[in-house]
Amino acid sequence: MSVFQLLPAHVIESIVEYVANEAAGACAKQLLVTSHRWRQAALRHINEECTIDLRQHKQTNNKTAVVSNKHESWILDTGYNGEYARSGMAEELTGNVAAHVKCLRVAVSVIRVFNGEAGGVFGEIVQSGRLVCTKLRRLVFAFERATWTDVNNEEAIESVRQFAYWIRRLAPRAQDVRFVETGGLTGAHNNPIGDSLQTQQSGSLHGSLLMHLLANAAHVDVSRLGPGYFATTWAPGDLRLTSIRCRLDSPVAGGGPMAQVIRSSAKTLETLWVSSHTAQAPASILCSASSSCCSQPTQYPRLRVLTLKHAGLTTEYPELPGDFAPMPRLQRLALHGTCAFNEAVFRGNARTLRSLAVDVDRNMAQVLLAVGALRNLQHVEMDCWADCTWPGQAEAFSRVAASIAPNVWVLSLGVHLFDVGGVLAARLAASTCAQSLRVLRLRGIKLSAQDAATITTALQPQVPHIAARLVSDRTQMVSGTVGERLVGQGTAHVQAEHRGRTAHAQYQQRGQGCGETQDAAEHRGKQWVVGQHVRVQRHGHLLHRQAARRHLGGQNLVERL
Repeated sequence: MSVFQLLPAHVIESIVEYVANEAAGACAKQLLVTSHRWRQAALRHINEECTIDLRQHKQTNNKTAVVSNKHESWILDTGYNGEYARSGMAEELTGNVAAHVKCLRVAVSVIRVFNGEAGGVFGEIVQSGRLVCTKLRRLVFAFERATWTDVNNEEAIESVRQFAYWIRRLAPRAQDVRFVETGGLTGAHNNPIGDSLQTQQSGSLHGSLLMHLLANAAHVDVSRLGPGYFATTWAPGDLRLTSIRCRLDSPVAGGGPMAQVIRSSAKTLETLWVSSHTAQAPASILCSASSSCCSQPTQYPRLRVLTLKHAGLTTEYPELPGDFAPMPRLQRLALHGTCAFNEAVFRGNARTLRSLAVDVDRNMAQVLLAVGALRNLQHVEMDCWADCTWPGQAEAFSRVAASIAPNVWVLSLGVHLFDVGGVLAARLAASTCAQSLRVLRLRGIKLSAQDAATITTALQPQVPHIAARLVSDRTQMVSGTVGERLVGQGTAHVQAEHRGRTAHAQYQQRGQGCGETQDAAEHRGKQWVVGQHVRVQRHGHLLHRQAARRHLGGQNLVERL
């Protein structure tokens, strides 16, 4: 027995994954003819992702489906009596797919769903017992746009129900459901409801399709669906979603059906990612009414992560009751684009909030200054773009950055198209966050050597990493570590200057000269940089040789087995 057959299971899995991804994909198929353990590992890798394609342009008739995994594809013809006509290795591979698939992608034209063809094909597949995937956890629906054809509304709704029923039978444990809209006719994106959604009937059917497919889901991603699926209001039903990723661009008052889905899952929702372009979209998360006054806002008692990308030019802020905390357990908050919320989003979560990523405009700066210090924040990331209508922008941004998180560990600041270096350096040096800060990243911020020395003097020795851009006659872009190790000529000069000044003060106290000591400090800094570059080059050569050996080993592995 070969020593390779005695390896632990996790080692075999890692080798198979490497051979399939890093070496040649054909090597994974060759492993199917080796020992049983290696064969099972290869089958798990090959069949972990599977596609069932029922799109119109892929079909020879209305009873066929194209099934494929990472390396094979075959045709399943359900026929008219539930009997299959297969090609190639389909008989064997179909069972292997059902045993190992973890992610199933269903590509289908929505017209075939509404006219009952898709439900009939899946019904025959499931009833045959060959593609019931009990281990499957993720479903990805790729809906193909097509020219709308009028169908009987009652028959179409029944077809949708049958399609959703057979999908649940096919993947009874799938809780992660994602949707993508593909294909389509020229100009479909220019039409606000898409070429396949020309009537009120089509909009309601598309909404009904989503409603039935979301019935047993826990994690949902509809961010890549067109607006036609949300053109009309549809009841979300009794949902228990814990994670939602979506767009809120519906013209319907109150945010449309997707906002209803979010609000109906408020008690169970833990993660929410929203992209919006309309002024009322952010407010629709908290309020169902379209007015500015919200007497009965929605609370999210379990929400831990909120990410909102708002590209609207204006935002309507709802007036919430003074003691109402909409997200009391929020831990991570990311607000990108224009300011989408007022200070109400920070109510009640000052003790739980750990991470904040925000784009700072004039309104957001006012909100953060009104909120005050969030003492439990550990990670802060801020970006700010130049605004010619915002007087004192550099001072306001620096004030917010230095005061929002007095106990921050990681602080990442980025400015674009304006200068903030000198003001920010003074604010950071005088702020209380200098005592707790461990990592400082300054993106797009140009610091003079004096500003850099001010920051390093205030932050040493507790800050082990600083990444910044220094601007002077002898400095350039640097990224390195302050204290034990520094990378970059500019930082080395700043560090050497700091050491020289410290030594200068010490020797003055002892009544000795300082010129030779400062020169020696600069010399030590330069020598360190040269040695560091040599070590980096040697390490790079070593990694290159190791990668080459792994590549050759993957190619020769099959022969050894």
